[in-house]
Amino acid sequence: MSGWTAIVPMKAVGKRKTRLAGHLSGAGREELSENLFYHVISTLKSAAGVARIIILSDGPVLMAGYDWIVDGGTGLNPELERTRALAGAGPQLIIHADLPLLDVADIDALLAAGADGIALAPDSAGTGTNAIALGRTGGRAGDFKLCFGPGSFARHLAQAPEAAIVRRAGLGLDVDTADDLDEAIRRGFSDQ
Repeated sequence: MSGWTAIVPMKAVGKRKTRLAGHLSGAGREELSENLFYHVISTLKSAAGVARIIILSDGPVLMAGYDWIVDGGTGLNPELERTRALAGAGPQLIIHADLPLLDVADIDALLAAGADGIALAPDSAGTGTNAIALGRTGGRAGDFKLCFGPGSFARHLAQAPEAAIVRRAGLGLDVDTADDLDEAIRRGFSDQ
């Protein structure tokens, strides 16, 4: 199998981590979002199985060695589906940019689990989906539709009941609330 293409969506400035508004200033939320994003990108770059990284965002990300696709504003799932199509054939990893504990072993485990099919990485609550590996499936991955948002894990699993489920701390803890951020910091993430 050729290397994986990782697709990382990044929300527009001003729309990032809005649920943390009571905990962090606007500038603090932007800084946190950037730190989380660069952590995920750096980890992907270190993963041997990842050959290409595509950043889906409304504005260019000033980083060499990455592809950028403009977010047209039609919503997360339609934009990710469009990006998947533009990325072309081959195995794809869709991963969110707010995983403070993510490490290379997490990525390796997810890619291995999804190599011949589909692997899902639920959030720590088991309701959302933080990453999906769409490997070599004889066309099955092309039929799989992304449906991120509240309750996405059950919707993704309903489409692919045979999917491998990869539960790991680095893939499970995403930062949406102040409690999530406190937990990430307690476990070693620096929000600076």
